[in-house]
Amino acid sequence: KDESETIIHTLNLTEKTNEVMELIRWIWSQHDNSATVLMFCATKARCEQMVRMLWSVMVESHSHPSLAPLTVQQQQEIEARIQQFNQQSILPLDPFYAFSLRHGLCIHHAGLLETERSLAELLFRSGCV
Repeated sequence: KDESETIIHTLNLTEKTNEVMELIRWIWSQHDNSATVLMFCATKARCEQMVRMLWSVMVESHSHPSLAPLTVQQQQEIEARIQQFNQQSILPLDPFYAFSLRHGLCIHHAGLLETERSLAELLFRSGCV
């Protein structure tokens, strides 16, 4: 932890998947629906792998009372923003990216289009992801 009560943990990309899963489980166990968790990954593939891992932990923990799903209002805002994106963009939002957003998970990496990056930042600022 640093002075602001921020928990900092660094993993090397060479560490085993089950060690990363344990870290994700620990992070999720600390989650209180008012906290934001930001994980940095070096590549798009690693970002997507982290989302898949986090999603599996969320599914495992689904019955835990402190792990409430997104509110109806958050779900509606995410869906409206995805629909708006698809209407205004030449290409629809990547299905995996849309899936992650609909579950409150966001990927932000250099491989995103500027419009995808803007969508991620907008939903992050509004507290939906």
